[in-house]
Amino acid sequence: MESGQKEKESMINEYINFVEEWCEILESKFKAKYPTNPPVKYGFKINKKYTKIMRIESSGSSVHAFVDNSNLDILKAATWNSPAKGARYNLAKNFDRVLEVCDPHGGYLYSGRKATV
Repeated sequence: MESGQKEKESMINEYINFVEEWCEILESKFKAKYPTNPPVKYGFKINKKYTKIMRIESSGSSVHAFVDNSNLDILKAATWNSPAKGARYNLAKNFDRVLEVCDPHGGYLYSGRKATV
């Protein structure tokens, strides 16, 4: 395997690890805030342009956020299939901050609360 291919695979694995950790933190914050509620899961689907971060409940699913695959900007969801304009955070630059401020309902994704991107 070429070193370029190995590097690309390493970057993809690191990206997946970031997103998985973010989803786990969202789940644990939900459980801490609502210990008697049924559990909520967060998952993701990597598409061509965006990675969709989803909240999965027994009653259905909703989109929590999107990550732009080209630059790792985190975007608030506008609809099920598209993000709102304007990056809220950047996964590569603000990952620790995202884990610190994230909440299960997405309040940290409103533009008045964004970090410097």
